[in-house]
Amino acid sequence: MTNPVNIHKDVVTREDGIRQGTTNLTTANTTINAIPTQLAPIKGVQLRAGIANAGTVYIGGADVDFATANALCGLPLEAGDVIFLPVGDTDQIKAVNSDANDILHWLVM
Repeated sequence: MTNPVNIHKDVVTREDGIRQGTTNLTTANTTINAIPTQLAPIKGVQLRAGIANAGTVYIGGADVDFATANALCGLPLEAGDVIFLPVGDTDQIKAVNSDANDILHWLVM
């Protein structure tokens, strides 16, 4: 007889329907979670940079950087730009901005 193996895994509730919100990127050049609440989308996440943003918002993983000369700089979103990401965990998406008080609107589906 083999010994059972217990595997612990964090459980995140799947989202039914659509959740929405806005993240205020208050401090320039600081990487944060693009969506402040950990959610588990079924289809993915849509992000839109605020239309009045003065700077660029960069989207990427944990090592995303705002410096365009850096190989780790993320996908740039100028004011009003939209992107859909087919991810299963919102904690994977990080944002960093070049100007203080830029905003990022999001839909989790």
